[in-house]
Amino acid sequence: FQANCRTYRTVWWGLSPSELRNFMVDVERVRRLGRVRSGGRLARKAQRSSETPMQVVHAGMPGGVYKPLREENLEGIHHAALEILETVGIAEATPEVIELATECGCIISDNGRLCFPNGLIEDVLAKAANEYVIYSRNPTHADLQVGGNRVHYATSGEAVTIFELGSKTYRPSTLLDLYDACRLVDKLEYIHQFGQTVIPTEISNLDEHDFNVAYALVSGTEKPFEMTFNRAQNIKSAVEMFDMVLGREGSFAEKPFCSFGGCPIVSPLRFAKENLDVLVESSRLGLINDIAIAPQAGATSPATLAGTLVQVTAEGLACLAIVNFINPGCPMSFALWPFISDLRTGSFSGGSGEEALIIAAAAQIGKFYNLPTTVPSCMTDSKIPDAQAGYEKGISAVLAGLAGGNRILESAGMLGSLMGCSFEALVIDNDMLGMVQRVIRGIEFTEETLSVEVIKEVALGAGHYLGHPQTLDRMQSEFLYPKIADRAAPGVWEQEGSKDVLERAHEIACDILSTHYPDHINPKTDAAIRNRFHILLSIDAMNPSTRWRKSKSWRYKKMILENIEEIQSFDNKNFVHPWEYMKDVGQNKRMFAEKADGVYLYNENGEKLIDGPGGMWCVQIGYGRREMAEAISEQILKVPYYSPFNMSSSPSAMLANKIAKLTPGELNHVFFTTCGSTAVDSAIRFVHFYNNVLGRPKKKKIISR
Repeated sequence: FQANCRTYRTVWWGLSPSELRNFMVDVERVRRLGRVRSGGRLARKAQRSSETPMQVVHAGMPGGVYKPLREENLEGIHHAALEILETVGIAEATPEVIELATECGCIISDNGRLCFPNGLIEDVLAKAANEYVIYSRNPTHADLQVGGNRVHYATSGEAVTIFELGSKTYRPSTLLDLYDACRLVDKLEYIHQFGQTVIPTEISNLDEHDFNVAYALVSGTEKPFEMTFNRAQNIKSAVEMFDMVLGREGSFAEKPFCSFGGCPIVSPLRFAKENLDVLVESSRLGLINDIAIAPQAGATSPATLAGTLVQVTAEGLACLAIVNFINPGCPMSFALWPFISDLRTGSFSGGSGEEALIIAAAAQIGKFYNLPTTVPSCMTDSKIPDAQAGYEKGISAVLAGLAGGNRILESAGMLGSLMGCSFEALVIDNDMLGMVQRVIRGIEFTEETLSVEVIKEVALGAGHYLGHPQTLDRMQSEFLYPKIADRAAPGVWEQEGSKDVLERAHEIACDILSTHYPDHINPKTDAAIRNRFHILLSIDAMNPSTRWRKSKSWRYKKMILENIEEIQSFDNKNFVHPWEYMKDVGQNKRMFAEKADGVYLYNENGEKLIDGPGGMWCVQIGYGRREMAEAISEQILKVPYYSPFNMSSSPSAMLANKIAKLTPGELNHVFFTTCGSTAVDSAIRFVHFYNNVLGRPKKKKIISR
């Protein structure tokens, strides 16, 4: 305490020495009790005595206090969008949509574009749904009441890669990654809905893709979720799958727990056929249309932010019109997703300040129309969950919530301008979203919270508020305490290994993913679903295994990547390589193999190399085979080694039998060695011993091997 007295004096000024001792940090005790403290015995007693403790934050808290656009701005955008729809229209409508729209009053222009008269759009706005509900399948999770100023945060993204923390590289995402992300979010309390974070890149068949994504999500979480479809004709069958999960035909239509996404517009001002077909089909079925319209300022929409807002509003109103032509009042998110270009390169910049600003404006436009809104936020251009990712996500997450976006997607896990997803980032962003929601909640002003009598009592009495009943009563309802952000004293942090937030997130993600294997679908129903649909997610992968056990080598890997020059010096000073010229010992500068996957090796600079020799003939099945790692890990934990001199083991006996069955003739005995050289040496010794037994001790010459 004395070493840090200058730091603590400002905090504890005015307390007596005896009172100070009660609040000094016992580093070892804090380490034993864990990182999160609940405020001591009195506070815990007060919390237990409260029959209905107030939640600090919850789904659907009201936003809408931040308004980047003035009323005249909103009117200007509205009238400009109507002019665009009436005079320019939307190109490439399908024949089915043209027939529907023209019957309702749309006009085909001379150049074949579908134009929407102003009065027609005003009629659509008058009958459009202004709210909808996406239900939870478990009362411990909130239903999403979408509309008004109610704010919810959800994932989404459909990235094509997964970030690997150990190597700081990206690999193609899989169906198993999608399932793992879903069950991880199932346990992250500040994320209210799971949206499809990645796509299963290994599934090329579009029908299998749709049904396996639906299965991964419905089995991975009981929170509301969102997904997209490649084929419109698959929506009905997916709904039938959801009915099977609920146990009765028609149940999903009564309480839908999934919203159906897609991008029916290709900016500027063109329909996208496949996604337009999905929009039409989901509207016919009365499902929740969860679209996204994403022009990119300076590339597929005007470089001015105001001009981009005009175009994306016109595109959004066109989609709203199509939905209501088909099924008046069918719910649709007014999902304006205007993106920003870095005009130096033309690339998308999701983490820019302009992106945070324009998304808040998009949410405000939805409020202007009294429509349920979906906007993206919490995006970053950083490739890892670092400080850049933190400030880029934090700014946009707060602004979108304060602007009153009803469903804020992309809100956790995404990296690299939406090209990748990270399990660690999901954990970090969940913690951040708790803080963001506390900001949205705001400050409660009542006669009680103004605390005039409490101030008088303390000022004339104890001189501090630490033990006051109001402090103990409010500590669990006024303040939100992070799960992963570090607020410990520096000494505690050092004793716990000086871990940064990324390491702590990795540990939490591994803890959840190694223990939380949900059984959201009963076995009989699961068997029926698998019998009807070609489900590629194996039952074994959905049960506990070793694949998410925490890696003990994380800090070692980090040391190698950050200190490669020092490690290279160790290699030269201490490691003699096979076939090395003795005169060159200590003078070589070799590449380091730091990661491997399939037929590829990655060196210390992240360069991707084809491993032609296959690990010098020892890796015939390729690197990164998860089933091999799991089998090895399980065996090591069961019996890592035994002496074959006087004992045996099941794997050894079974492998010997399998090899004997594969070898010709009477070669039925197997002797295990550790490598090719020892195998040759052992074979020579067997031959010598064999000849000794037969009385031919001088027969020692080896012709070849």
